[in-house]
Amino acid sequence: MNSFKHRLLILIVALMVFAQGVTVVLALVYLNRGVRAESAAQLTVAHDMLERTLESRARQLRSAAEVLVQDFAFREAAASGDRPTILSALDNHAGRISAALAMLYDTDGAILASTLPGKPIGRVHPPSADAGPQAPVFVVIDRQPYQLVFVPLRAPEVIGW
Repeated sequence: MNSFKHRLLILIVALMVFAQGVTVVLALVYLNRGVRAESAAQLTVAHDMLERTLESRARQLRSAAEVLVQDFAFREAAASGDRPTILSALDNHAGRISAALAMLYDTDGAILASTLPGKPIGRVHPPSADAGPQAPVFVVIDRQPYQLVFVPLRAPEVIGW
């Protein structure tokens, strides 16, 4: 009799352990799926918010840059190659709009003036002269990301970006 009781007890305990194991595994699978779905939803929302923020900032930067390139004194300085005046205007304008940097590119993409002197920026290919507003370009300078927008500098033809 004693042996039957032990076998019955072992069977009952084994069934309980099995049932608890199945319950734990199912709960973990369910939680894993829920966490993944919630994470994906949060990433989508964060992605959309980041995109809207970057687009908004690009519009603000483009608008501010258009104000600068319409300034007659700046266009004169750029057309004549007056580097100190160009740098001063870029620096003042960047400060007014809280931009970390401002650059003047020639039509081939070479930097004519930059408010980050001595930092290697590399060659960026500005859009063609007849292109409309472009998507912003992102560059990394000294391990710091920057968002660039291009606005044509016309005098009356495009002489820079």
